[in-house]
Amino acid sequence: MKLDLGKAWSDAVAKLSANFDVVLVVAGVFFFLPYLALMLFLPAEMAELQSGNRQPDIDKLGEIMLEFYSGFWWVFVLIGIAQGIGTLVLMILLSDRARPTLGEALGLAAKLFLPFFAAQLLVGFVMGLVMLIPIFIGAIGAASEMPLLIGVAVIVGIAALVAAIYIYTKTSLVAAAVAVERTMNPVEALQQSWRATKGNSIMLFFFYLLLVIAIGIVSFMITSVIGLIFALTGPVVAQYGNGIVASLVNAATAALMAGIVISVYLQLTGGNVAETRETFE
Repeated sequence: MKLDLGKAWSDAVAKLSANFDVVLVVAGVFFFLPYLALMLFLPAEMAELQSGNRQPDIDKLGEIMLEFYSGFWWVFVLIGIAQGIGTLVLMILLSDRARPTLGEALGLAAKLFLPFFAAQLLVGFVMGLVMLIPIFIGAIGAASEMPLLIGVAVIVGIAALVAAIYIYTKTSLVAAAVAVERTMNPVEALQQSWRATKGNSIMLFFFYLLLVIAIGIVSFMITSVIGLIFALTGPVVAQYGNGIVASLVNAATAALMAGIVISVYLQLTGGNVAETRETFE
C-alpha cells in the first residue's frame, strides 16, 4: 500500500485529539515526570547542554559526563524502561478498537515490553556492527599507514551510514507492530515492520527527517525564548523552569511520534489489525 503522508498526519492528530485526556496522563507519567527528574538531577553543565540555552565548559563536560553516566547508569535504564512502556501504552490506546482502559493497556504494555526491548537490542546490535566495519578498516589503514585503506574506509563509512539509515527506517514500526499485533516474538515484530514499510522506505525516511527538523526547530525556539526569560530570574528558578519546559517538549514529542508511527502502521497494513482482542476479555 502506498503511504499517504497527509493522511498519516491527520490520522495521528485525530487520534491524539480524541484521546487527549488519557494521552495527557500517559505522557505526563511516563515522559514528563521521568525527564523532569533527570533534568533536575543532571549536573549544571549537562543541564545547560540539554536545555540549549548556553554552551557549557567543553573542557569539563567530557569528564563530568563520564563520571555521571558511570555512576548513574541505572537512572537512564529506568527512564528507558518507563518511556518504552509509555510508548506501548499510547500505541495500544490509540489503535485498539476495543477501547481498553488505561489499566488494561498498562498491563499489556508491561507484558509486551520485553519483546519490544529485545527487538530494539537486535536492531542496535546490527546497526552497531554495520558502523564498526568502516572504523575497523580505517584503524587498519592508519596503523599500517596505507592511505588507500583510509580512502576505502571513508567510502565504506558512507555506505554503512546509508545502510544504518535504511535499517532504522525499515524497523521504525516495531513498536507499532508489537502494540497492534501483540506479538511476543521480537524477530516476528521486526519482520512485520519490514514488510509494512515495503515500497515506502524512502518516503518514510524523508517524512521522519522533516518531522525531526520541524520538531527540532520548534523545540529550540521554545526552549531558547523561555530560557532567556528564566535566565533573568536567577539560577535556581532557571534550572527548574528550563527543566519543566524541556520535559513538556519531550512529552509532547513522544506523544506526537507515537501517534504518527501507529497511524503509519495502521495505514500500511490496511488498518484491519486493530479489531477487538481477546486479550481484554
